[in-house]
Amino acid sequence: MNDHRLAFAEQPFLGAVVVPRAASAPVAEPRVLGLLIAGFAFVYLTYVVEGPLRYGLVLIDQTRWLYLRDLVIELTILWAAWRTVSTGASLLNPVTIALAALGCHLFIGLSHGTRPLAVALGMKIALQFVWGLALADAAARHRRALDGVHVVALLLCLAGLVIQSQVEDLPWLGGSFDTGLGTIGVSKKWWTTGGDLRYSGLARESFALASLLGMSGLWLMCASRNVAVRVGVFAVTLVGIHLTTTKGMLQGFFLGGLWLLLPARGSWKYGAGVVALALLLAIAVVAPLLVVGLDLGYGGTAGVPTVFLSLWDRFQITWPMSISLLDSPIDWITGNGLGAVGTPQMFWFDKRTAVTPDNLFLYMVVTYGAAAVVYMALTVFAVWKLGRTESPASNFAMTISLALASYGVTGNVLENPVAMVVLGMVLGQAAFAPRERAGHA
Repeated sequence: MNDHRLAFAEQPFLGAVVVPRAASAPVAEPRVLGLLIAGFAFVYLTYVVEGPLRYGLVLIDQTRWLYLRDLVIELTILWAAWRTVSTGASLLNPVTIALAALGCHLFIGLSHGTRPLAVALGMKIALQFVWGLALADAAARHRRALDGVHVVALLLCLAGLVIQSQVEDLPWLGGSFDTGLGTIGVSKKWWTTGGDLRYSGLARESFALASLLGMSGLWLMCASRNVAVRVGVFAVTLVGIHLTTTKGMLQGFFLGGLWLLLPARGSWKYGAGVVALALLLAIAVVAPLLVVGLDLGYGGTAGVPTVFLSLWDRFQITWPMSISLLDSPIDWITGNGLGAVGTPQMFWFDKRTAVTPDNLFLYMVVTYGAAAVVYMALTVFAVWKLGRTESPASNFAMTISLALASYGVTGNVLENPVAMVVLGMVLGQAAFAPRERAGHA
């Protein structure tokens, strides 16, 4: 191994990884990188126990402490930007490029007439992915610590499911509190159309728990080389996600985990994964355009099987409403900017703009315009690059990207903070991947 190519940091977890880092990248103090990982652990685990956490803070009237998460995220991103400037490193790195792009989309949002507070909320949502990019170097050199975070997260998620199976009416379910933006839910209590409770455990919502299970489960599967451990985590996590009734994450986790469990090794397996990823993203683009263009959602729900009712809602409501937000051809090019769709619009009761697109491409095209296709292509490129250099991060990037691309066909992935930070963390390592093959760990 040539010294000028890579610096290595071995972080074993159940027989896991050797992590490459580009020797030309600016070197941060190990203590600072450790603090960044500690910040990630704090934020990530608060999402795991957000139900009882919010409930407790409401009881003592201290819900403002939840904003500590935003502070951690913002300080990490600011540190990453300052590090680039102070070390004289190239400004063409993932964090600075992402911030520059978001600055453009912020300007478009304001010029489009979107309320400034909605634009700010849109920026807050988008910064979750940038936070992941800012953590990429720390993640590469502190893999063992991250493995520990995900072990704790997965165990807490499973414990929450067990508790809820025994005590169905948890005290924090269904509560709410008032803020300057309106009423905020403590934790969501809801059922499927078939009358089954959507399990949320210790998390805030069932789909939040599904994402936590999916991300931590896939992470730990990648971190272990032991087939029995991988299969065990895969099976237990699948059961947990099934209890949340979140079908999008269930299919995404199954696909990502199945790819990892394939006994085949070598470049053809990874190449097949890249093709599958590109195909899933293409489906995310074509499916809503085809459904709306051919008016496939026309008519009532009579005769639609119960299992497909939520998908039919997308055909009839969310996908057509999302596309209707692009009023002119220029909107398809520029997008409507940050905060123009989804949760940032929920507080003003505008039924047209407060739609949740429930599709990765629709959320992106309404927000970013034609740049959505560029960002999706860059995702495929980053995953491909990690595989081409045989970076130890490649399995993480492939499994997580496959899961989220599959989920994103019919799910609101971009507003999922857990999914976005983990995705940014693994894709950001493409910036440190060497140009030559390094060999799998």
